[in-house]
Amino acid sequence: MKKRILTALVNHETNTFSRIPTDLDSFRARRYFEGDDIFPAFRGTNTEIAAFIDAAERYDWELVPTIAVQATPSGPVTAEAFNHIARRLLAGFSDGPFDGILLALHGAMVSDVNEDGEGYLLELIRDRVGPHVPVAATLDLHANVTVNMARHADILVSYKTYPHVDMYDAGMETAALLQRTLNGEIRPSTLLGKCEMMDGADHGRTPGGPMRQLLQMARGFETEPGILSVSVNGGFPWADTLETGPSALVVVDGESARSHEIVQAMTGEIWERRHELSIDLKTVSEAVTAITEHPGDADPLVIAEFSDNPGGGGYGDATRLLKAVLDAGVDGVAFSLIVDPEAARIMNQAGAGAEITVELGGRVDPAFGEPIQVSGTVMATCDGDLVHEGPMHRGVAVNLGPSALFRSGGVDIVVTSRKVQVYDLQHFRFLGIEPTGYRALVVKSAHHFRAAYEPIAGKVMTVDAGGLTSRNYQELTYRRVRRPVFPLDID
Repeated sequence: MKKRILTALVNHETNTFSRIPTDLDSFRARRYFEGDDIFPAFRGTNTEIAAFIDAAERYDWELVPTIAVQATPSGPVTAEAFNHIARRLLAGFSDGPFDGILLALHGAMVSDVNEDGEGYLLELIRDRVGPHVPVAATLDLHANVTVNMARHADILVSYKTYPHVDMYDAGMETAALLQRTLNGEIRPSTLLGKCEMMDGADHGRTPGGPMRQLLQMARGFETEPGILSVSVNGGFPWADTLETGPSALVVVDGESARSHEIVQAMTGEIWERRHELSIDLKTVSEAVTAITEHPGDADPLVIAEFSDNPGGGGYGDATRLLKAVLDAGVDGVAFSLIVDPEAARIMNQAGAGAEITVELGGRVDPAFGEPIQVSGTVMATCDGDLVHEGPMHRGVAVNLGPSALFRSGGVDIVVTSRKVQVYDLQHFRFLGIEPTGYRALVVKSAHHFRAAYEPIAGKVMTVDAGGLTSRNYQELTYRRVRRPVFPLDID
């Protein structure tokens, strides 16, 4: 008989300093599917669920979908939303029994029910299936992996790339380990190691810096007998939780003293290289100067506003960098995006071709830049539907709500009703403009933009304009994170 595998996607990276709670509507606005609607939505995409679907066909499983939800990073998940998601997932067990559990998680979800969102969810699942049914899950590279996650999952496998372009690959690796478990070839368990750090393992991209060497170490250890998988997690520092921070994960076959040595070696390397970074954050004035000096006939200068990254919980409406660009009177610049539902509504109501003056941005927290008054022309409007085409989330649809392209002076500004980290060329193209046609592109992103934008860029720079996802952690009030901890106290 076919092995029966229950599956689900529950994904949220929680910025506990955000003023915006993550309610059920937040998940419905980004990605929310139940039951039989899940597979058609994900099949053929660069996602873990797509990998699970293909694995089920390869291994002749009966894959039973429950719920697939994802919300854009923001504040803690409300109790109502978490309990709803958990109930829908656990309701799937009424169709049991199951031979295995296969999940796509993030690893940095905080809820009002429990600050260790995924650890608690895995505990609920383990209580349902007992100790002998294998539970396997994928995690984001920026997971704050907890003791509870490692305790209740037999297999945890994290992404290995940043920008994240290997979601499908991570899903297939996890599914393959689950299949070997079901065949009786292996008896996996997960070992977790952490440091006295809430940030580290380099928050830069994986092609360079300490993370590259850490991942090479991990691949080397995976060649040893009995070592099934080794993951490095950079952690997510904008979460004030007890276990926030980087970690190493080893999935081992049976019991092995060597797995403890590997964890110690990995966490020791993370600690020793804690001061090394592969990113060079520039100031707002340096960014404006770079725009004015960039040749108009060159490939675009791409500037990433690291400190207001919607993919890390930033509001997407900080205005300091945009205001500086507008004040400089530069031309040939496209800016994506400013999240402002009210301004988007006004622009859509006015229609393409209308010349208006509007207050833009700075609505959630003016401390990161007050609303600015801009005058110009509405160039285009749309309902915000788009399908990602780039290396990340290829084929995945998203809706940004009523959106508009607004031209003020020489700057074209993408205004949306919902936020998203700008990591796809469609985040310009959905409004009818071609990003390769501009002298400079400004994107709200940390590093994910690199996958799609570096190939078209003449030069790339990242900017810290003092938003919610700035690396200046001393300006945030941490109450829950263990102390002392790097970089708040140590060094």
